[in-house]
Amino acid sequence: MFRTILVALDTSEHAAKTARTACDLAHRYGARLLILHVVAPVFEGRARYQLSKLAQIEHMERTEYEILQQAGRDLMRPFEAAARQQGVADVEVIAEIGDPASIIVSVARFRGADLIVLGRRGAGGLPGLLQGSVSQKVIQLADAPCLVVS
Repeated sequence: MFRTILVALDTSEHAAKTARTACDLAHRYGARLLILHVVAPVFEGRARYQLSKLAQIEHMERTEYEILQQAGRDLMRPFEAAARQQGVADVEVIAEIGDPASIIVSVARFRGADLIVLGRRGAGGLPGLLQGSVSQKVIQLADAPCLVVS
């Protein structure tokens, strides 16, 4: 039924439960598992300064985008290892920078995901009511079925 499952993860404690659910489904269906982490862009301030200093010190030619992508992939490596331990043979880690809901939907479409798995975590309080949660936005925009893990 599912050939490609996209699981969107952050670094919260709840992400582990979401990842286990996606891994279980991928293993049961023999599906490819795409682990996606969306990194917030660094526009100004200390983080941007530190990235530029690191690039100078290391004589790196990498762009800020590439550095953030690599950091995002590195954060997801434990989830990748756990997926392989749960018997998922085909696992890929993807990291992108930008608005989480838009990126999740775009990657799902581009990669042909049959199912999107994500956690239920909103901004909470007034910001959550005004902006809505990432999971709510993805459900509204996605072409593929969505499974929200609570």
